[in-house]
Amino acid sequence: MHLSRIASIFAPVILALVFGTATASEKCVYDATGAVHAHDIPMFPPGVLPPAPPPTLGAALDVPYNKHFAPCFPASAARLGHFGTVILQFYIDANGTIRDVKIARSSGYAELDDSAMDAARHWRALFPATRNRVPYGSWLQIPVNFGPG
Repeated sequence: MHLSRIASIFAPVILALVFGTATASEKCVYDATGAVHAHDIPMFPPGVLPPAPPPTLGAALDVPYNKHFAPCFPASAARLGHFGTVILQFYIDANGTIRDVKIARSSGYAELDDSAMDAARHWRALFPATRNRVPYGSWLQIPVNFGPG
């Protein structure tokens, strides 16, 4: 028996054993290039898991750019020994634009909070958060430290 004849007999049996048997409701659609797009047919053999989806990535600020707009340490705060950390909260939309900035946690000193907010109004985002490679709006918290030194 010729090898191609043997392959044509056993190939459907092997495929059915590996991928399962298609039912009448399952359809294959061929596009203009002849590629098959299967609907309702398992893409992976039984017991084989598909690859994990891409991870969810958080939004990020453009740190090199934002360094040009670092918060100023108010001289009056330094003289009075006012130090602390302001936690700023940014809303970055799906286009990667900062839409809102607010104080999530105050340093306890108005002049430090104001300085952090003044600088943050000039900052920009590097990219939005993504889930399965789809961008979406999200909140991001950034600490701004006013320490001695």
